[in-house]
Amino acid sequence: MLLALHQKENTPLHTLSVRTSEEMFALQDRLHGKLALLLKHRDIVAGVLRAYIPAALVDHLGLPKILRTLSTPELRAYRDAILTEEAGGLGALPARGGVG
Repeated sequence: MLLALHQKENTPLHTLSVRTSEEMFALQDRLHGKLALLLKHRDIVAGVLRAYIPAALVDHLGLPKILRTLSTPELRAYRDAILTEEAGGLGALPARGGVG
């Protein structure tokens, strides 16, 4: 992605890296603020978890069991971090029109 932007804009890679990182962090912050709404979109949650968790583990345990485990009080913060960081990095939500 950065190489394509570099070729298109002729902007130094370091500058692009900093800019895209800042944009991703801003998106992650927005997603964290809308986490309750994000969690209501089960198809998005499933897609993000499938992108993050190895397929062999999903196949072995099943997504419902993984989600139940990640929704326990001990692991909820980890689940939330996965959802906000991965959804932000994948661009999963903007492609679907966002959550808010």
